[in-house]
Amino acid sequence: MRLDPDSLTVSRATLLNLINISRNDREYAFADRHSDEFVGACQTSGQALLETMAARRRLSKMLEAVCRMGEQVADGCRCGIYLIDWSAPRIWDFVAPNLPASFNTSLCGLPVHCDSGPCARAAYLNTAVFAGDLDTDPLWLTSAFRVLAAAHRLRSCWSTPIHATGGQVLGTLAILRNGPGTPTRSQEDLIARLACVASIVMERAQAEAALARAGAKLERIVAMGINGDKLLGAIVQAIERSEVTLGAETETRAIRDRYDSLSNREREVMDLIVAGKLNKQVGGELGISEITVKGHRGRVMRKMRAGSFADLVKMAVRIRPEC
Repeated sequence: MRLDPDSLTVSRATLLNLINISRNDREYAFADRHSDEFVGACQTSGQALLETMAARRRLSKMLEAVCRMGEQVADGCRCGIYLIDWSAPRIWDFVAPNLPASFNTSLCGLPVHCDSGPCARAAYLNTAVFAGDLDTDPLWLTSAFRVLAAAHRLRSCWSTPIHATGGQVLGTLAILRNGPGTPTRSQEDLIARLACVASIVMERAQAEAALARAGAKLERIVAMGINGDKLLGAIVQAIERSEVTLGAETETRAIRDRYDSLSNREREVMDLIVAGKLNKQVGGELGISEITVKGHRGRVMRKMRAGSFADLVKMAVRIRPEC
């Protein structure tokens, strides 16, 4: 099912919960850094979402708020969210408040393929694509996207997939700039977290729309004289079970995101220590000193937000049942 950014809505409670999730994730991720762009983004992100909040808000308005958060990533950047219709597959809609309308409308209908531009490539390959210089990168020299970007004086495009809980790519979050350049590590982290924020907004809106449709169907059934009390009880039980499942999936995804934020070496250390290896054994297996292992282990515990070794093992089991 396609997401319609103009028809779906997100409740106030959902948005408050979303703000808390995204703020906590970003504060933790950058707790050991002194990044000016992160500090600025943190100061504006929660306020940007709160200012768009009412009793209910259209999904398009909330995605606009996410875009404005994305525009805190770097000076002079503009952000767009491009939705994917996999039945075609193609880019079918967008939310990009500060990018030229002619640029955005030209992207609609663009096939999702490696050669169609950074956004389409990111969706097709399901990985971040950072085009640092569209004018000189051989990958884009013959691309129609480069011509379109040049016509709007856009020279770099940093695009990241927006994933559903099940892994499907819902769309991409793109940061576009007039000058060349690639993101720093801290900027990459922030972009990934903004894509996660967009995913949560989109999925919650989709769930609320489905619930509204179910409610409308129930009203029609009750009007037809079917026993509404029994049916309503069954629906309530189903909703409660789905909420428990959604909560578990959200928590597992948050753990997976934290695991993905680890460096390759930190992941190696984590995998070995949760397998029961001692620091000395880990060092011998990886060819590093025991002191270095302890340093990696401490960073793993902080990044994974594990209060104890037992917590870390439980997290590993959540994302990798074979552990």
